[in-house]
Amino acid sequence: MDDFEKHFEILRVYYTDFPDEPKSERRLLILGLHLLRLLAVNKTRAYHMELERIAVTDQDNMYIKDVVQLERYNMEGSYHKMLQARSKVPSSHYVPLMEMLLETVRREVFRCAMGAYESLSVDGARRLLMFENNDDLKKFIQAEKEARGEEMQGWDLVGEEYTFVHQTSREGTLLPFMTIINDNLKYSNELQRIV
Repeated sequence: MDDFEKHFEILRVYYTDFPDEPKSERRLLILGLHLLRLLAVNKTRAYHMELERIAVTDQDNMYIKDVVQLERYNMEGSYHKMLQARSKVPSSHYVPLMEMLLETVRREVFRCAMGAYESLSVDGARRLLMFENNDDLKKFIQAEKEARGEEMQGWDLVGEEYTFVHQTSREGTLLPFMTIINDNLKYSNELQRIV
């Protein structure tokens, strides 16, 4: 992927600095692949910056429009629609990047599930993480646990449910509202004296 990025930056100069030159017939395909790559590596800000650089007329092209739709599905949390879109890519060149995007989404859902659930059935986890069977789910969870090492707590299989470790005390996360209000009032009084 690093090579793709490097070569795309070279092409960008051609696409932007020489507008009078004839446009490549693969230009929009390459722009669409670049946008999809940015989504697949979870660089959402860079994706939106790149999308702003693309002319509005070009954004109606299938190579660009399909990637924009994928980003919308991702932001909505409509992951099943992303799975369906995987079989309807506008070019076979999109398939490896779609697989990368699916893995990125899985990792984000995996990370967020620990905070959102106290426990999750094996079947529910399989559907949530978009796997066809439980063996693939177990392999994925094991690989993620190994990759995260010591910091990984949760996703412990107890019977037919995955359980998650939650803090029993939320005291450490509460903001000291009274202290903040008192400090702001003191600052306000000081400002009035100065003025």
